[in-house]
Amino acid sequence: MRRKLLCVAFIGALAGVAFADERPVAKGPAEDGTLPALAAVAGQGLMNSHTYDYLTELNDDIGGRVTGTPAAQKAIEWGLAKMKAIGLENVRAEKWQLRQGWQRVSAEGEIVAPVRRKLHLDSMGWVGSTPAGGAEGQLLPVNIFDLDDELKNTSPWKGKILFITMKGQPRKDPMLIFAQLGEALKAAHKAGAIAVLGGQAGSRSAGMNLTHTGVLGFDTTFDVPVVSITSEDHGLMQRLLERGENVRVRINVQNQLTSGPVKSAERRTPSRFWSSARTSIPGTWPEAPLTTAQGRRAF
Repeated sequence: MRRKLLCVAFIGALAGVAFADERPVAKGPAEDGTLPALAAVAGQGLMNSHTYDYLTELNDDIGGRVTGTPAAQKAIEWGLAKMKAIGLENVRAEKWQLRQGWQRVSAEGEIVAPVRRKLHLDSMGWVGSTPAGGAEGQLLPVNIFDLDDELKNTSPWKGKILFITMKGQPRKDPMLIFAQLGEALKAAHKAGAIAVLGGQAGSRSAGMNLTHTGVLGFDTTFDVPVVSITSEDHGLMQRLLERGENVRVRINVQNQLTSGPVKSAERRTPSRFWSSARTSIPGTWPEAPLTTAQGRRAF
C-alpha cells in the first residue's frame, strides 16, 4: 500500500511539472507592444542622461563623504533634495546605525633611502594611525599570495613598514585571500609593524595618481595604519626592492575614530539610495554611501 501511495505521489509530481511546462510563456517586448516605449526610455537614458551631471555636482560640491562624517550628512541632504527635484514621491531618509565613526585627518609619506621621493598616498578606511609626527622604518615585502607561510613567523615585522606584493600565482580564491589579509593586518599590529603600504591588496592602483581607499573588512577596524599608494610609487618601490636596495620610508598617518556607535538620529550618515522606480544617485561605497529614499517616480 505504501509503495502504491509513493508511486501515485511521484506520478502526481511529474504531472505537475508537465502542467507547469505547458503553461503559456509570457510575451516579450517585441510581441506585447512595449518595445517602442522601452526603446525610447533606453534611448533617453543613453543620449539624454543626467547621471554625469549629478556625479559632477556630488563630487565637486561635496567631495569625499565617508560614512558617519559631516560630509556624508551633507550628501544625504543633497540626495533628498535631488530626488524630490526629479519627481520622486515619498522621499525620505532611512534610519541606520554605525558601530563607530571614523574619518581621515592626514596622510603623508616619503622614501628617504636609497633615494628621496615624496609618496602619493591616502589612508584606507577604518584603520589606525602612526604615532604623532610619524615614524620611519625599513620597507619589508609581504607576498599576499603566500600569507600562510608569511604568518608563520611575523617577528621580522616589528619596526618595519610592510609592503604588500603579489608574486607567483594565487593558491586560493580571491575572497579567501582578502579575508586572510584581514588576519595579516591584525598580526602586523600585534607584531609591532609601523604601517602597511598597499591597500589595494598587492595590486597596483589603476591610473595616474589614483588610489583605492575603501575598507579592508566588514564591520571591523584594524589598528595598524594601512595606506593605498599610487601605481607610480608602487612600481618605484618594487623596483628598488628587486635591485636588493635597503628601502626606508617615513610615513605619518593620522585618522580619527569615535569610541561609540553613530546613529541616524545624529544626522551624520546614510546607507544607500532606493526608489521603486530603481532610480539611483551615483556614489562609491564606502566612500559615498548615501541616504535611502522610497518612492515612485511620476513619469
